[in-house]
Amino acid sequence: MADFKHGGLQEFFNAFVPALMRSMRGVVYLVIEEAHEFAPKERAGIGAENLAIHNAKKLATAGRSKGIRMMVLTQRTQALHNAVLGSCDTIIAHRLTAPADQEPVKKWLKANVDKATFESVSTSLASLKTGSGWICSGEAQVAELRQFPKISTYDNSATPTGDMADQQVKTAAVDRERLRAIIGDAVKQVESEDPVRLRAEIARLTAELAKPARSSVVQTQPDAAAIAAADRRGYERGFWEAASQAKVGYEALKEQLRSTVRNFTASFDGNVAAEILEFNQSGSPVVPPVTAPTPKPAPASSGRAPTPAASGDGTLPGRSSASSIRWRHGGGSATTSPRTRRSPGWPAIAHPQRPTPTRAAR
Repeated sequence: MADFKHGGLQEFFNAFVPALMRSMRGVVYLVIEEAHEFAPKERAGIGAENLAIHNAKKLATAGRSKGIRMMVLTQRTQALHNAVLGSCDTIIAHRLTAPADQEPVKKWLKANVDKATFESVSTSLASLKTGSGWICSGEAQVAELRQFPKISTYDNSATPTGDMADQQVKTAAVDRERLRAIIGDAVKQVESEDPVRLRAEIARLTAELAKPARSSVVQTQPDAAAIAAADRRGYERGFWEAASQAKVGYEALKEQLRSTVRNFTASFDGNVAAEILEFNQSGSPVVPPVTAPTPKPAPASSGRAPTPAASGDGTLPGRSSASSIRWRHGGGSATTSPRTRRSPGWPAIAHPQRPTPTRAAR
């Protein structure tokens, strides 16, 4: 971390956090060493510092939903932003001698453990042995003093001494295939987004497109006989399908007409059966008696022979006949005067009396 330029830590952190949030899959344990450099309580005025604080707070508050389990390490708890420290569920407190560094830890303990545990931890913070520390969890209600083992591998964070000025560090060989299997998807993504590889692939595809196209398709003449045979088969199939559909429609229409005729016949027979009409014509024409006309004085001669009707010298004898009509309704009878005939379910029908015919005598 000492090799970064001024503000380089914050610039790296600001590029790293958004990329991590976008590509998160599963669960990742993220360890942030010297956390007060990325989320300081007091700002140093570095250009990228404000954004770094924002990203650290975002990791502490929203990283859990993305599967990020964050561990922050610092020897200057007084310099760590309160939003980050307050988001921690568990703390491991090693020796802290400065009261300003003890104060944030004591505030956290007071909010998460009981009074007796608080007194035990807070009074021993300044006198803890190297490698020992308090493990405290508010949710699990755990407060235990533990001794942690020393680092067995190369400790690049150890304070240099006089005999450690120059050391030859031998590192183990890197098994690239094993690493590729562990982070295979990430390697594939990096390789697919490598600008050099992308430019090479673009150049290759461009060269391929510039080459003249080779057609491997053999052009053949259409077979007229095969086309005609296929057309004939299609026509025949369409014809018989249409004929079958027409036959089905015809049978359905015929059955519908039969049903309509049967319903009409049944309805008509029912109405006729409910109404019995009997027509009887009785009597014969009766000649009324002829009465002699009363003599009238002869009118003045007009020079022509008057007709009997015009002269009024006599009324032509007439003869009238009456026809008797009787309607029977279930055995009853009615007179020849105008009457009303009614049948079950039918409206009332008025039957006027037929006028009596007259005939003039010759």
